Amino acid sequence: MPTDYDKVQKPNEKSPQDGKKGQSHNDKERGLGGQKSPEDKRDKTLTDFLASAAQAAVVDFTSTYATPNRPPIRNQGNTPMCVAYSSGYDQSHMDRPEVGKYFDPWESKFFAQIGGTAAGAFMRNALDQRKNFGYPVQDVGLRGSHRIGAYYRVPATLNDIRQALVTRPTNGGVLILGPWYHSWFHPLTSGKLPAPDYPVGGHAWWLIGWDDRYGLMGQNSWGLDYGKNGLFYLPYAFIPRMWEVWRTVDR
Repeated sequence: MPTDYDKVQKPNEKSPQDGKKGQSHNDKERGLGGQKSPEDKRDKTLTDFLASAAQAAVVDFTSTYATPNRPPIRNQGNTPMCVAYSSGYDQSHMDRPEVGKYFDPWESKFFAQIGGTAAGAFMRNALDQRKNFGYPVQDVGLRGSHRIGAYYRVPATLNDIRQALVTRPTNGGVLILGPWYHSWFHPLTSGKLPAPDYPVGGHAWWLIGWDDRYGLMGQNSWGLDYGKNGLFYLPYAFIPRMWEVWRTVDR
């Protein structure tokens, strides 16, 4: 039975490109590359994060929220490096958000460091690399100062994701990886993703907030011409389809 959120989100809306074929609408328009990480009982959970957090937010969430001081939109093109790009957003946001200055992530080097291939990469590999060694800087390779202190697996539910987003410390972010559908290459004019048609691979993106009118707000790595200036919305009805949600914390 549809929930209230299902009705608000109208998950059956179709892309204006629905049914079209050819170069303007195919499964190779943008790079994907997210691979589902195997389950690991050693993963810390959202409960562990909340227990260690400086302040847990109240459960009465407002209808909209957006992460402040976000790094600029970047573009992975047709490469399979979405895990590297989304991780770069998260690390850049974490390091210097208070002054609006961000280091220049070296995505291709990081992708190689986490064992990336033509099929993509695993998010857990990226998280371990960031925790143990750090994220490299473009054309420099220095990485010791661009590290996370910990990461936590978050259940793929709306309230758990909201809790992970707003709970202090705020010097950390939320990463999502899940299936990507052919129709999602063309969001609606609002930026909301249309009804899924068929999967074309896995994709990782950086979560920055929510809007109850549209869904979870994501910052993608396909340039400013995707969605609403590089941002898009995942309707709440599709949250359970996501494979992995991670909350990171600065060291």
